[in-house]
Amino acid sequence: MINKPFLKICGITRKEDLQVVVDSGAEAVGFIAFPKSPRYIAPEALKVLLTTADTSKILKVGVFVNASKEEIESYLDAGIDIIQLHGDETAEFAQSLNAPVWRALRLKESSQIEEYKDFPCEKFLVDSYVKGAEIPGGTGHLGDWSLAKGFIESVDKDVLLAGGLKASNLGDALNQVSPFGFDLSSGVEVSPGIKSAEKVAELITVLKSI
Repeated sequence: MINKPFLKICGITRKEDLQVVVDSGAEAVGFIAFPKSPRYIAPEALKVLLTTADTSKILKVGVFVNASKEEIESYLDAGIDIIQLHGDETAEFAQSLNAPVWRALRLKESSQIEEYKDFPCEKFLVDSYVKGAEIPGGTGHLGDWSLAKGFIESVDKDVLLAGGLKASNLGDALNQVSPFGFDLSSGVEVSPGIKSAEKVAELITVLKSI
């Protein structure tokens, strides 16, 4: 393997899990700033959490769903580096923010490819569409990989694949979709917001072998 896929592990709420992600060599760690999520962490708690580990070499991503600029600023002040937009945010809103933006999409149909391919962002994240889901990600459901592949082939930016990924299907995902990297949450958890060091270790072993 020439280049290991980029890895983001998302939904961190505990210091022991943050340390596991940092030690794993993942390129990014995600924190959910959406109060309805079981993985939600408030900005004040995040600021404290980030003092418990050396995160200087890992990207810290805040995941937002139709948040206000003031809410996003509170997470930037807490220490995140990247703003991941996972709601109905407009291109104009993204351009008004004071940090790099990643745009997450729940791909349901091919028309979304044309709709979003020119969105002003540094990276895209393609997640699974789950009808009626109250939270925008971390559902554990696999997405439509053919749609994801079509999106990747249509844009000139790095695209992370998310949705129902775990150590056992990463090889298939890489072969079928060819993303720049992966974003995992439920696939390395014991329960929502509680990560498994064993599952993370298994994941890293698989990534090194594909």
